[in-house]
Order: sequence, then structure tokens, then C-alpha cells
Amino acid sequence: MTDLAISLLKVFEGFRSKPYLDVAGFGTVGFGHLIRPEERATYIGRELTRHEAELLLLSDFGKHLSEVATWTSGLGLQAHEQEAIGSLAFNIGGPKIQASTLMVHVKRGNRLDAAAEFLEWRKAGGMVQPGLVRRRHVECCWFLGAPAATLHYLLEA
Repeated sequence: MTDLAISLLKVFEGFRSKPYLDVAGFGTVGFGHLIRPEERATYIGRELTRHEAELLLLSDFGKHLSEVATWTSGLGLQAHEQEAIGSLAFNIGGPKIQASTLMVHVKRGNRLDAAAEFLEWRKAGGMVQPGLVRRRHVECCWFLGAPAATLHYLLEA
């Protein structure tokens, strides 16, 4: 996992020290950590430090990258391609991505068609979210190998 991936995820997710409901209504804390039912007592009623949130982000994203590596084993994906898919999986859940048209294109070697599929995942709570539109454009470019400076520029635009 690269420093670029972590820096992009931090911008995408933003930091919240206290638990909150995300746009889709899921309990979340830190940098987009989904609070599982068995974790509620751990996070409800307390503030998370930035360091704790960063550790959760590393753990959560690492799990998604492992999933992506499993799904794409033998396909010869570059790190930036795996990380972009991992970012999408982090945001919407691995099972949705594993069964997606995006992954069909990846497995067939259709990188441009796969990249275009990132742009389809822009809704949360049934509505198009401007933040997701921006994120998906960055993930699409990331998947295609855009330089870090370009990705950061797109985030600021």
C-alpha cells in the first residue's frame, strides 16, 4: 500500500473523531471506518484520536487490498490499479465490487472499459453525491495510472 493511496483515502473520507451516520446511514468513525455491530460499545460515546483513525484506515484498506489481490490473482494488475479498485471496495464494500461489471472488464483485460465503470458508482442513499462523483473521477484516473500530482489536482478542482 502506497503513501499516495493513504493520502487519497484520507482526503476522500475526511476525518471525524466522533461516530456519525454516513450518507447511506451507516455508523462510521475516523477515516470512513464502518462500525460493525460488535464494535459499537468501543466507539459510541468516545472520541477517536487521529492516530487511532489512521491505524484503522491502514487495517481496513489492507483488508480490501488483500481481497482485490485474491480476485485479480494472475491478471498482472499494477499496484495503482489494485489500489484504485481497493479504494472503491473500501467505499462501497468488497462483495459489490467482486460481482461488478468493473471486475468483468478487469478479468477480460479491458482496462479502459473497467476504468469507465468507476464512474457508475456515484450514488449513496439512492442519490448521486457530488463528493462521490469527484472521488470516482480520481479513482478512474488513478486506475489508469495518472501521476500523483494529477490526482491531487483533481481533488482540489
